[in-house]
Amino acid sequence: MNDDKQAIREINAVSSGDEVHVILHYLYVPSNEVANQISKDLKQRGFQVEERLGADCENWLVLAKHNAVPTEELIASVRQSLEEMMDSVGGEYDGWEAEMPDRDGNPPRLQ
Repeated sequence: MNDDKQAIREINAVSSGDEVHVILHYLYVPSNEVANQISKDLKQRGFQVEERLGADCENWLVLAKHNAVPTEELIASVRQSLEEMMDSVGGEYDGWEAEMPDRDGNPPRLQ
């Protein structure tokens, strides 16, 4: 998880350590049906979700978003949960990123 720790350090270098960010998680699954199933589960867990055909035109991207303060503990917990979910359906968790404040310093928020 060294990459997660480094990413969190970089986020904290440009924002306060307790600032809420929109965090995006990238999940790839083998079919539209599985994407629908995963999206439904993620919505029940409080995520906003987008589904679309992945760039490889074979797998489906499920983009899961939530508002949170990115901490090592949170990211490790969410990563573990999403990796287990992907293992159960033959999918792949492909990491996360956090949206940064705009030029005026306004934090991003889910709509």
